[in-house]
Amino acid sequence: MLRPVDPAERPQLESFLRQHIETSMFPLDNLHHYGMDDPNLPRAMTFWRTGDFHAVLGLSNDGILFPQAPTADDAFWQAARQLLKGRSLSGTLGGAGQCRTLIDALQLADAPSLLNADEPHFTLDLAALQMPPIDDLRLTPLDAAPKDLLIAWRAAYQEEVAGRDRATAEEQAPGEIDRYMKRGNHRVLWHHNTPVCFSGFNAVVEDTVQIGGVYTPPEHRRRGFARAAVALHLQEARQNGTERALLFAANEAAARAYRAIGFRQIGQFSLVVWDGPQQVATYG
Repeated sequence: MLRPVDPAERPQLESFLRQHIETSMFPLDNLHHYGMDDPNLPRAMTFWRTGDFHAVLGLSNDGILFPQAPTADDAFWQAARQLLKGRSLSGTLGGAGQCRTLIDALQLADAPSLLNADEPHFTLDLAALQMPPIDDLRLTPLDAAPKDLLIAWRAAYQEEVAGRDRATAEEQAPGEIDRYMKRGNHRVLWHHNTPVCFSGFNAVVEDTVQIGGVYTPPEHRRRGFARAAVALHLQEARQNGTERALLFAANEAAARAYRAIGFRQIGQFSLVVWDGPQQVATYG
C-alpha cells in the first residue's frame, strides 16, 4: 500500500504537500533545504506514498515523522506501522488528528517524551495584519545583538518550551544560533538600546512563512514585546512578497497575543518529541 517516493516524483510530492500547506510546512522546508535520501544530512527526507498520491508519510534522517494523510483509513496507518518497524524514531509533527492516529498505530502513546502537546494552530493573511503599538521598538537581524545573549536565550527556550535538560540545551544552542544566522530568518526586537525578544520563521515555503521559536526572557514579559516582534517581522516579510503566515501557540497568553494581530485558529497542531529514540515493536 505504501511505496517509496522516487526523486523523479518530487514535483508530484511537492504539489500534494502544497495542497495541504497548513500542516506541511516542516516537510516542505526540509525538502527544499536538505533534499531527499541524503544519509549525511540529519533533516534530509524520505517519503512514502499511496499509489494514488492521496496520502504521504515523511521521515527525516533524525527520526521525525511527518504524516500528511487527511483521507487515510486504518489500512494506511497499519501499513505505516509495518513500514516503520525497527526504525529509530524521535517524534512526530503535524496535524493533531493525524499525528495522534499515527502514534496509536505505532503503539507509542505511552513512550516517554520531552515534548508532547497539541497546540492551537493559527493562520493569517498578511493583508489583514493588525500592527500593535511599536513606539521605541525596532527589529534587527541576529548579528546586531550580542551572540552570547542569543545563545543564552535559545538555551532557555529549549529548556522551558521544548523540555530539554539544561546541559543538552546549552550544548545545542550555539549551533542553532549559527544556523539561524546563516539562514537569515530570525530577528531580535530592541526596546531603545536593549534587546528584549527573539522572533523567527522555522519554515519558509514560497509566499508562506511559519513562525516559531519566539522567546521573551522573563524580565521582559507581559509588555507586548513578543506580539510586536512577530508583527514587525511579518510586516517586513510582506514587504518582501510573503502573503500568509502560520503558527502554533504554546499557551493561552501567546494565543491571545497572536489573535490580537489578526491570527485566527484553524485547528490543532501536534508537537511530539520522545525522550530518546523509540522503535516500533517488530511483532504484532
